[in-house]
Amino acid sequence: MADAQTNSGAALTNRAERLEWFRDQGFGLFIHWNVDSQIGTVISHSMVGASDDYLRRYVNDLPKTFNPRKFHPEDWAALAKLAGIKYVVFTAKHHAGFCMWDTATTDFNIMRTPFKRDITAEIIAAFREQGIAPGLYHSPDDFWWLWKNGMTLQRQTPEVQPRANPGLMAHDQAQVRELLTKYGPIDMIFLRRPGRRLARGRVEDPAEHHRDARRDSDAGTNRARHPARRRVGIQSHHGQGLGLPAHAGKLQDRRAVHFAARRDARQGWQFSAQRRPEAGR
Repeated sequence: MADAQTNSGAALTNRAERLEWFRDQGFGLFIHWNVDSQIGTVISHSMVGASDDYLRRYVNDLPKTFNPRKFHPEDWAALAKLAGIKYVVFTAKHHAGFCMWDTATTDFNIMRTPFKRDITAEIIAAFREQGIAPGLYHSPDDFWWLWKNGMTLQRQTPEVQPRANPGLMAHDQAQVRELLTKYGPIDMIFLRRPGRRLARGRVEDPAEHHRDARRDSDAGTNRARHPARRRVGIQSHHGQGLGLPAHAGKLQDRRAVHFAARRDARQGWQFSAQRRPEAGR
């Protein structure tokens, strides 16, 4: 999706035709998943400001028990296809630095867990089989690398960025090289960093985007201006096609409704939607 950086140091840019392709996809799926899903924390961020004991246990102990035996990416991909999803972006590495693929860059990776399978490879293959464009998310921030090198765990400050740390830059570059050469064509790569927001025909600064979002929210029009951000991804015409109750697509607040999907060996996928008891409060 991006043009190669020139030797003159020119900024890395996205090709215009690929940006148009991406914008036209419309409905995509981001999957954030990490070794810390075992403890129910927000992905990666619990490491910032944590004690040394917590960090040691995070890095050394969590991989020992990470074993998602019910991981079936083919089921995820089948549901995504039914929902009309056009692309998927899987978090190969979030800020914690744990790698969800078979990498030679660090021991802090999925192959050093009881699971011992390349989750990234399996997700890419499953979604590609369904005709869904595969993409990868990679965070240049790496709390594992900072911790190993005795640095304060934080983000968005110059002293912890790859540009200020040649070792971290080389670490990240080696990882991105692996991700873009091990799994066949990758339609997009999402490099998480502060920056501007791409909108069709123009570019917004973060402050402008957040100001507009707050204004829309206050006016009660956020879902109208940003239909891709509706809280319920299955609308009425989709819901009827999937066998959901007719009212399911009309519910606009995901807190008010519980969607369930299960796979029956004889009858295939079964869907249901129920209003939560507290929804009327």
